[in-house]
Amino acid sequence: MNSEIISTFNSYGYKSYKSIPLSALKSKKKLECHYLECENGGTLVFSSVAKSRILSKDIDVLDELVFKFVQIFENPCDKKIFYYTSPICSKAKEYAKKKGWILLHVSL
Repeated sequence: MNSEIISTFNSYGYKSYKSIPLSALKSKKKLECHYLECENGGTLVFSSVAKSRILSKDIDVLDELVFKFVQIFENPCDKKIFYYTSPICSKAKEYAKKKGWILLHVSL
């Protein structure tokens, strides 16, 4: 999924792209994390290729990872994007949108 993310964001004027290992955020979740930096802030992009359904508690975990990222790396995070392949609960989808997440479903 890395190449899809890079190609999607190449044309948006990002200065740098960093792949962040989740071990740096002290997490064992099976997610990919990327930080895209631009002039007026940054975007954290998480991607998941899980088979199980995404629930509201998973959105809380993502928010916790964003909080840890900002604390550890001291980089601003203006946007939060989550790419996913599995089904998502309708309540979790609404919950994520209220918390400021941009959700993008990717079919494999």
